[in-house]
Amino acid sequence: MAKANSIAPFPPDIDRNAFGNWLSGFTDGEGCFTLKKVASRRYPGGFCPAAGFRIVLRADDGPVLLLAQSFWNCGRLILRAGKPPSRRPNAKPQSSFRIEVMQDLASVIVPHFEKYPLRAKKAADFVIWRQAVLLAWRVQQRFQGRVRSTGRGVCATKWALTEKKEFSSLVDALSHQRRFDASLVRPFPAPTEPTLLDGLSF
Repeated sequence: MAKANSIAPFPPDIDRNAFGNWLSGFTDGEGCFTLKKVASRRYPGGFCPAAGFRIVLRADDGPVLLLAQSFWNCGRLILRAGKPPSRRPNAKPQSSFRIEVMQDLASVIVPHFEKYPLRAKKAADFVIWRQAVLLAWRVQQRFQGRVRSTGRGVCATKWALTEKKEFSSLVDALSHQRRFDASLVRPFPAPTEPTLLDGLSF
């Protein structure tokens, strides 16, 4: 877990419950759940399971990431300069908030989204991601204090074969889940009441 004194306390004048609901809605649009199998040189034929959660915004939106970090009391903030002009002439610096420590993911982020559910298509990402994170955390706890851990998890050579297969299948399932699903595309119904655009000319 991140040290409490390294992260600013959550402002007492902001309602935590209201902010928690808002943060889940914000994640629906801007957040990302990640799963990876990182190749391990130390254990040939094995891999280190990696999971993460991140929100990336333009740098001038950085203050809201500070609020998210203080709300969850974990994670790290990164400021990244814009791409070289020759590659992306209009690119602006970015701020990102990332949580990659398995204990924080399992004990902070998973319970948050169980309490404040996602509402968009990303909710299906979370279901798969949650299963993988809790699996990796169970394995890490089993070997706690007996093997060196990166914090993200214990290399999968220490996992049972069934656990390796389950994590690998969840990585693939998350990738498949993120594909564009044309079957979910529906035309919006015609408005039945006046809208803010009515009466405007362009």
